[in-house]
Amino acid sequence: MTFTGQLLKIVYMNQKLQHYSCFTAMLFLLLFFACQSKDLSPETEKTEQNPLFIVKPAGIEPFFFELGAKGPVLIPSPEEASLAPFMPWTHSRHIASFLPIRENSRDKEEVLYAAVNRSGVLELRDHGREKNLFFHGGEETWDDFQVAAFFRYNTRPTAFLVEERFFSVEGFSPLLSPLWAVWDGSLTAISIPGINPEHYDDWTTNSLFLGNDGFWYTRKSMAMQENKFHRTSDLSEIGQEIRADQYQQAISPMDANSSSVQPLLSWTLGEAARLAGRPCITTVVSPDFPSKRLISSYPTASGSIPSDQSLGRQNENGEFPMELYGYYRQHTPGKEALVAILFPDGRGVYCRSDGTFIKDGHFALPALHNGAAAPAGGNPADNPGSFVYTGVALLGDGPRLFIVASWEEQRDWNIGAAGFLMLEINW
Repeated sequence: MTFTGQLLKIVYMNQKLQHYSCFTAMLFLLLFFACQSKDLSPETEKTEQNPLFIVKPAGIEPFFFELGAKGPVLIPSPEEASLAPFMPWTHSRHIASFLPIRENSRDKEEVLYAAVNRSGVLELRDHGREKNLFFHGGEETWDDFQVAAFFRYNTRPTAFLVEERFFSVEGFSPLLSPLWAVWDGSLTAISIPGINPEHYDDWTTNSLFLGNDGFWYTRKSMAMQENKFHRTSDLSEIGQEIRADQYQQAISPMDANSSSVQPLLSWTLGEAARLAGRPCITTVVSPDFPSKRLISSYPTASGSIPSDQSLGRQNENGEFPMELYGYYRQHTPGKEALVAILFPDGRGVYCRSDGTFIKDGHFALPALHNGAAAPAGGNPADNPGSFVYTGVALLGDGPRLFIVASWEEQRDWNIGAAGFLMLEINW
């Protein structure tokens, strides 16, 4: 890491130490005069929208960001995150889903978006070896609704918001629209016929997902008492009405050995499952997918197959499936494919191919702090949770890529602090 980068991390760590405030101020002055070599800095050139940060390679040093009320904030590590109160995950501020989008297929320009629950949308753009980080804040009403789906519609990243009723009993003011897309540098309310059609005024869409067969599925409810289910290949149309059991079956993950799963992705999923030694469900994001895909993988090491093929419940050995997180990219069929699978503890498996040569291996992200037990006689509510990784994506091209991984402080159904990591990895 450069000398300036080291000073930057010292500054942030000393912000929490009042005894060194004078020393901190001096370091800020040093950084100000060394602006040409910053590892992380605000944009100075006038553009349509200035990025919050410009992230440059820092060797093996990771950049940790916490999701604050007004966007991401740089912190030395998750251990230094603010004491965010634990709350049900539907009410908490965390990264709900990554969404890589290839905006220009000819130039392979790929932009990484991330929907932040109760907050807005992050945008990460690749500019050579530096990455620009933007934040698009949602309307105030976003605070009362959760991000239920994040998908690509007409090349635009689109968030689908719904009212959360599992942990809430009170109602909220209605949204201007349940659909918000990043458009010209801001979040804009939009309408999609397959989700909020005009002639379904008395019905509210409260579920949307990409099924294991590649079709979009929606559930519409009237007064939370009567449901209708639809399936469509194009969200610009409502599609056909289907039975409830067809809707339920489509939620099940795809089989990793299915012919519809790309061979390199299938192989990497199998290797991850072998390391886990238990049933796994992997949430995979890709610029080639309009939304996240759920794919099941089996523990090839033991040779056992879970009794529940959907992997949605315990298998016959009493084990719940482990959640893994994956990223897949393939610019040209049969060429330049890259897969990365991440475990919650930061272990990872990757595989890449240029069409002729396949390179695979393991990687590891920085270990996250796990909270200790509350002191004797203390309030159980003060007991910290465990920090885990909850998603992964890649940004950039070539052998050196920035890996982006979301992290959360979890305790049962609740989430405290949350954010993401950025780290350059040589593959």
